[in-house]
Amino acid sequence: CRRINTNYTGPTMNIRRSSDNATQDFYANGNGDLGTAVGATGQSLTEWLGTATAYVYYWYDQSGQGRHANQGTQASQPIYRAASKRIDFNSGLFLNLPNGTVPMNTAYTFIARHGYYANTGGGIIGAGGNGNNTSQTNNFRLDGTYGYWNYWWGNDSGPSSNVLKPENTVVVRYDGPTTSGTTYWFINATAYGSTARSGWTGYAGNEFIGKTTANEYYSGAMYDVWIFASSLSDTDRNLVENTLMNA
Repeated sequence: CRRINTNYTGPTMNIRRSSDNATQDFYANGNGDLGTAVGATGQSLTEWLGTATAYVYYWYDQSGQGRHANQGTQASQPIYRAASKRIDFNSGLFLNLPNGTVPMNTAYTFIARHGYYANTGGGIIGAGGNGNNTSQTNNFRLDGTYGYWNYWWGNDSGPSSNVLKPENTVVVRYDGPTTSGTTYWFINATAYGSTARSGWTGYAGNEFIGKTTANEYYSGAMYDVWIFASSLSDTDRNLVENTLMNA
C-alpha cells in the first residue's frame, strides 16, 4: 500500500467512494500517504472521501508489467483503511489477478506482510485449478497447524514451527526451476525449514489476492503482497524483508 519502486510513477490504488460510487486514482509516497497526484500530492484521500468508505477497485502493480489486481464487482471489493494504510479483506472480498501473474511450474517467491486475521485458513494468494486437482494449483494461505501453508493441492509445504501472529512478514521461496525443487520458509527474516517437492503440473488462471482457488477467503488486514517469478537470493530477500519490517 506504499510506493516501493522509485522507478514507478503510476498510481498505487484506484478507490471507489461509497457515498456516490465515484472512482479516483491515488498515488502513494514511501510512507503510504495517498494523494491524487504523484508523490501523494494533490487532494488527499481523506479529503476526497469525507465520511465515506474507501473500496479498492485496483491495486496497481508497481513492477511495470501491468499485472494489476482488480475487482470490478462492487460487493466483492475489499476496504482500504486510510488511518492504518492497509487493505481489509473478509469473506467474499478479494482481488483478481491477470492470468500468468502467479508462477506455475517454475521458481517463485511470495512475500506478504499482514496484520490482524479473523481466521487461520485465509488465502493470501491463489492460482490454478478450481477443484481437487492434484498439484495443479499454487495457493498460499494461513494455516491453523503450521501457521502458513503453500499447497499445489496434495503436494504441500509449511514452516517448521507455527509462529503465526499479526504483523508478520512471511516469505515462501521455491527454487525450481521446473516441477521439482525445494520450498524454503522465512518469517520475519528467520529461516523456518524447507520441503523437497516434485510432480507439479500447475496451470495459469483463476488467480487472486485474498482467497485461494478453494475459496478460502482471507479475513483481516494486508499491507504488502510481492510476487516474483524467481527464487530470490538471500541478499534480495533480505532487502524486501527489511523494507517491510521497518515500514
